[in-house]
Amino acid sequence: MGIVQEKRNDNKEIPDDLDIFFDISYKGRDGNPLHADIYRKKKANNLPVIIMVHGGGLFLGETRSSRPIAEYYASEGYLVAVISYRLLQESDGISIISDVLAGYNFVYNHIEEFGGDPQKVFVTGESAGAFLAIMANSLSASSRLAEALELEASKLKITAMALFSGMIYTNRFDRVGLVYRKDLYGNKIWKKGFRKLIDPEGDEILNNMPPLLMSTSAGDFLQQYTLDYKKVLSRRDKTSVLINYPDKNLVHAFPIVEPSKEESKEVHRQVIAFFNQYVGLSSSGWLR
Repeated sequence: MGIVQEKRNDNKEIPDDLDIFFDISYKGRDGNPLHADIYRKKKANNLPVIIMVHGGGLFLGETRSSRPIAEYYASEGYLVAVISYRLLQESDGISIISDVLAGYNFVYNHIEEFGGDPQKVFVTGESAGAFLAIMANSLSASSRLAEALELEASKLKITAMALFSGMIYTNRFDRVGLVYRKDLYGNKIWKKGFRKLIDPEGDEILNNMPPLLMSTSAGDFLQQYTLDYKKVLSRRDKTSVLINYPDKNLVHAFPIVEPSKEESKEVHRQVIAFFNQYVGLSSSGWLR
């Protein structure tokens, strides 16, 4: 995506107050190996859960890149599950969506074993991860969309979502739509009515959208997607919060790729405050 992420230290010590479980394995729909990294406060139970879906244009990215933010969310009282998925080099878009659904199912079926509450689940999605989160959530609530994509819905119910520089639209005749159309949907894209079903402004997605926080900036090449979607959500009286920075030096997906920036820290504090209102928690900490 043209973005260089802040250098990661894989040898970083685990904070004393957290437990981190790397590479917990499970299987996808096709029997393909997947994994999740799980973060939580030590000796904590019945924690609300945040599922993080990483970005990278579906060509790049992996779970460990979310570690700084996952540690912060965990320090604020959430169990965090950063889920993996195959990339387009080895799969197609529908199969990748199925991998995210497998991650949802892993949380639904097993997160209590790690101290999480599968009835209080939130999702964050960065860039292409936002697209995946939207599709996985919507088809789990829409039998029409699930049937069109030939995927099985997850039983997991999402309470609210936060999207960072979301790749929200894949149905437009723009550089995203033209580049990804065949890779995402194959020949299904030409079926009658399919475009309407995958339209984020259409009923199958919009009617099933949970409360949503979105962040963007003037330096985000997908800024207009977020601004356009905020207008649609407002017209439809859907609960939504927009964080839009005018600074052109704040790049695409800056809250994830540049977590040390003060603006990034503020975005994540607002994410926690947004989620907290749905579980009765109060914000207390600062991003490490």
